Amino acid sequence: MNVDDIRIAFDSGSLTTLKIVLGLILFGIAMDTRLSEFRLALRKPRAFAVAVAAQFALLPALTFLLTLLLGVQGSVALGMILVACCPPGNVSNILTHRARGDVVPWDMLSEVLLVIALPFALGLTVSHLLPQVAARTHRVVGVLSFVALGGIIVIAVANNWSLFVAYIGVVAVAVFLHDALAPGLGYGIARGFRLDVPARKAMTFEVGIRNAGLGLLFVFSFFDGLGGMALVAAWWGVWDIIAGLVVAVVWARHSTTNAENREVTA
Repeated sequence: MNVDDIRIAFDSGSLTTLKIVLGLILFGIAMDTRLSEFRLALRKPRAFAVAVAAQFALLPALTFLLTLLLGVQGSVALGMILVACCPPGNVSNILTHRARGDVVPWDMLSEVLLVIALPFALGLTVSHLLPQVAARTHRVVGVLSFVALGGIIVIAVANNWSLFVAYIGVVAVAVFLHDALAPGLGYGIARGFRLDVPARKAMTFEVGIRNAGLGLLFVFSFFDGLGGMALVAAWWGVWDIIAGLVVAVVWARHSTTNAENREVTA
């Protein structure tokens, strides 16, 4: 069977749970965000503009060219472009911090507002009005929601194990190359515009780590679990965390070593 013809099983209950979990992740992140951070971002308009252009213009365009170069099947190409058009992944802020970087259609739009904008606004409100409550709860909410998201993905893979094993080879190379292109683009653009090192690290993860969970939500909500799209989004969500953690750890060690060398020299 062609990968364009398969459908990944994902029931309505799991879809609702996925929406709730994604909302909780954003709620937890927002509770650790301060309004002063937005003012700080506005003081760096060039970095902000470069990041937006890299994520929502250059990455989708280069992804389209990559699908033509690789000659992937239609549903795989759609999955790659969908992931590229998703906002930054929730993991990007964590990886940026770990690397010692600078952390800073209507139906589909309604899903984005419901799953991302509303929980983030609520979390930001709690952070502003009840900072002590936010400080105590955001880590717990964050950990539990990430564990829940991982559980949803594991269950989905288990329920479709035969299809996953049969077709993962179709998307593995495409996702690997795509996942290398995204952070490379972020770092290259930041360096080309001569942004400082912390901003380069942030740009690498903001462009490189996409919200694959949101991508999965779109696949099952609007594309009927189309095989290639679902496989791309699921595998991207796993692989970009692995690759991102490796880069973050290397950068963190490099930053620590440089700091120690400066102390010795001083």
